[in-house]
Amino acid sequence: MDEHGQVDRSKIEFLEDFYKLLSKEVIIAYRGTFEKSVLSILAKNIETSVESSSVLRRKFFKMFLEFAQNIAHYSAEQLNTSETEKSGSGLLILKHSGDNYKFLSGNLVETTKLDYINDRVDYINSLDREGLREYKREQYKLVESGERSNLGLLQIALISGSQVVVNSKPVDKTHSFITISAEVPNDQ
Repeated sequence: MDEHGQVDRSKIEFLEDFYKLLSKEVIIAYRGTFEKSVLSILAKNIETSVESSSVLRRKFFKMFLEFAQNIAHYSAEQLNTSETEKSGSGLLILKHSGDNYKFLSGNLVETTKLDYINDRVDYINSLDREGLREYKREQYKLVESGERSNLGLLQIALISGSQVVVNSKPVDKTHSFITISAEVPNDQ
């Protein structure tokens, strides 16, 4: 509700969209911190929940790690997981829909970072497979020099073989809730 007691319709629509995601097709749904102990349990659940080829399970594991690391490192909602460590909080969903599997992650980000994220995703989505590989080599050089890279989003595109989809909704004056998703064909 806003200061006049009115319900914000866009937030209701966003929640309705989110609940549609939580259907019987959901294999894994997790909301919380993405600390190391949780990651190992989730990875094991993904491995045992997916009744597909070993190639597809490996893809899922790699994509899961990329999505989870993205939340752990870049979520604006950082929580203490021990006396010395913090981890980002967010959500991760793996669902089976028709002929595809879909990974979706969501977390808070500073709204000022949305243009950067959208620009990077647009660039990644514009590349063919060889272009993605060349861009990956460039990004590794950035990592080696200590600069920020786009390896996580790039890896998601390479592993899935599909477009990376980004959506966001403002939460307050400084934060937005961002979802990042990618589909993997079930023909692996």
